[in-house]
Amino acid sequence: MDISRDGSMMGCGALGGVNIIDTESGAEKQQLRHQTADYAGGVDAVAWAPCSRRLAAGMMYGDSHQPTVVVWDVRHAAPELFFPIGSGQKSASGLGESTTSLAWSPDVSQLAVGLEGGTLQLFASNSGQRLREIRAAQGEYCVYAFSPDWRLVAGGCQPRFDAPGVKPKP
Repeated sequence: MDISRDGSMMGCGALGGVNIIDTESGAEKQQLRHQTADYAGGVDAVAWAPCSRRLAAGMMYGDSHQPTVVVWDVRHAAPELFFPIGSGQKSASGLGESTTSLAWSPDVSQLAVGLEGGTLQLFASNSGQRLREIRAAQGEYCVYAFSPDWRLVAGGCQPRFDAPGVKPKP
């Protein structure tokens, strides 16, 4: 879920797409769905572009459960970009890596994508071309922040504890 910069709309992940909610009335304004997409589940992450005209959503696609980002032009309720993300590795459940978070650069030229395996990928937002990939030393990226001049992106990590019965120290 994410709220547009002007505060007027909220994008909420749903099965196969995103619902746009009017924040003042709470009413659903529109549903963003790809007419031919074979979504394998719900939306894992949503991010509004700073201009509030574009919205990105991370989700699984098709029988192979390929992690995918869809970018919509909200004014026309039309998908304008559809590109695969991730390393191609499968999670412990046998599915592709889930999207943990998305963030747009202030100038809307780049999209940062966090994956459950601890990878941060940067993409060109007009083409879907992968620009860079950074692996977390431990854990997974869960939050991002771009610097105002968009030269830096910082990712906060949360350690993972995969061993049964092992809990993090307070």
